[in-house]
Amino acid sequence: GGYQLCLLPAGRLCPECLDRTACVSGTDGFCPAGNPQRSEEKEYLVLKILLLEIVAVVVIQIAIKQKKEDEEKQRKQEIELSYSEVVGQLTILLQAGMTPRQAWSKIANQTMEKTRTGKTQGPMEEALFHLNQMLKDGEKERVAYERFAKELDVVCYRRLVRVLIGNLEKGTGDICAYLEEESQKAYEERILLAKKLGEEASTRMLLPLMLMMLL
Repeated sequence: GGYQLCLLPAGRLCPECLDRTACVSGTDGFCPAGNPQRSEEKEYLVLKILLLEIVAVVVIQIAIKQKKEDEEKQRKQEIELSYSEVVGQLTILLQAGMTPRQAWSKIANQTMEKTRTGKTQGPMEEALFHLNQMLKDGEKERVAYERFAKELDVVCYRRLVRVLIGNLEKGTGDICAYLEEESQKAYEERILLAKKLGEEASTRMLLPLMLMMLL
């Protein structure tokens, strides 16, 4: 009277009720007696697996977001490093008597020539190509400059575009003088940025070595 029904083959030990004598001969099935402790362990295991899956999804999403942020940061750094060279070229061409439209076309063509001879085409080269194409297609300079600045999305180029648009609207004659100052300022900023990037690279290289020493 104290046995619970276990529908397993005779002679097999039921893992749930742990009673060999209660097994019904020749029948396979499930023991309704159950084991409360085993049931709790299964629930805990399921919950643990579920939590691990959630944590894995969150970690992957964070890693993807971080990768995008790092790529965008690198893109902007490349553009900022090119600023002093572009402003310097623009200044020289304007002083030589070219109009801004002609000067940008010249800069874009020179840049595209470098990419054809082996230089990797980056975001700056792409933006100059688009600017040159807009100017060739007869787009208004103001609109082309604004799209150029929007595509690059970097403070220094937005500042330059504001000056160019101001020159178009007001016809300021001192644009070359301004660009000379801007070129010198951009060169100094480039040196500081390059120094900062070098320090960050050194830190990234030292970190694994420090971890290895701690281990």
